[in-house]
Amino acid sequence: MSSQSSKLHFVFIPLMCPGHLIPMVDMGRLLAQHGVTVTIVTTPLNASRIKTIIDRDIASGIQLQLLQLRFPCIEAGLPEGCENIDALPSRLLSKNFMVAVGMLQKPLEQFLEETQPKPSCILSNRHHPWIFGAAQKLKIPRLAFDGTSCFTVTCSHFINLSKIHEKVSDDLEPFVVPGLPDRIELTRGQLPNDLNPVSVVLKVKEEDMRIADMASYGLVVNSSEELKPRFGGLIHGHKTRQYVCLGTIIELALGEGYKSDEFNKWLSEEGFEERNKGGGLLIHGWAPQLSILSHTVIGGFMNEKLVVQVLGIGERVGADIAMKCGEEETYGVMLKREEITKAISLVIDSGNEGKERRERAMKLQVLANKAFENKGSSCLNVKRPIKDTSQISGTKD
Repeated sequence: MSSQSSKLHFVFIPLMCPGHLIPMVDMGRLLAQHGVTVTIVTTPLNASRIKTIIDRDIASGIQLQLLQLRFPCIEAGLPEGCENIDALPSRLLSKNFMVAVGMLQKPLEQFLEETQPKPSCILSNRHHPWIFGAAQKLKIPRLAFDGTSCFTVTCSHFINLSKIHEKVSDDLEPFVVPGLPDRIELTRGQLPNDLNPVSVVLKVKEEDMRIADMASYGLVVNSSEELKPRFGGLIHGHKTRQYVCLGTIIELALGEGYKSDEFNKWLSEEGFEERNKGGGLLIHGWAPQLSILSHTVIGGFMNEKLVVQVLGIGERVGADIAMKCGEEETYGVMLKREEITKAISLVIDSGNEGKERRERAMKLQVLANKAFENKGSSCLNVKRPIKDTSQISGTKD
């Protein structure tokens, strides 16, 4: 451990959503293993989900701690205990959830002002643009975290820069994303909320996020240098079985939107779990995607144009338009069982096409693993924010 690292204090502020919380916690643990002090800001419910692994890290001697803030559920109009997006009984409460997140600003600022050692750097989810103001006030550099991928970040940047999505006649007219090494066609209807906001309030929020990102010291994305020419991301695949987010895909195929009770009823009536004993595993609640995708029997992960079109290791099965959060039931049936079955069959195909797809996935896996080896790009990039923050703060060996 260098004296440079031991004097630094990184504060991680994730969005309380599994797909954002898990990678930020993993990143905080990696930095702490390099000798810096790391505080992960969370709430009691979310802390209970990660406490076991954090306690194990602390017992090993690294400087890692959890700051548990009370989540103001009742004040924001949420049922008690809704401290994570996956705990919301309805997506219609997403706005209330973000209001509650905003209420954490005051206690968080108090912590940042009073804690010792003084924070050297704040790494916060980009959905918390208000944290940039607090960081500015306290003269602490802020890094924004994007939980998507280099591919998504790059596409979003060029679409927003060119405004090409505003030049098409309707939501279904295709356009080519400019500035990319691959020909990527999208429609306005396929764009996420940040590029296609459905209200003035959302438009203002997305603009606030962009301004905060641009003014922040840097942007952190899950990626690796080895895969950067193809937009990066850790892709794991091997052999025969598939991982599919059943709670999303099958509910859409049944046209049930966000009604988890209806989904559970379907599972019971169809005897799905019983029929798949020994041949598959049904996970209730949030699935640990990284752990599952790292397993040697996982053959594919159906997700986005990056996997299907750019990397060529998956098969498209998604809807033609993006559903807006809270409006799922207005869209009706987006996917049919036959479409899902067909996509899975194509991915596990034993012919030349399926074999080539799996070989590409395995090559990407080798590159991704090399990135984490000693002197690999990801190993070096973990040290980069430590070095940069040390220079900003004036901390020297």
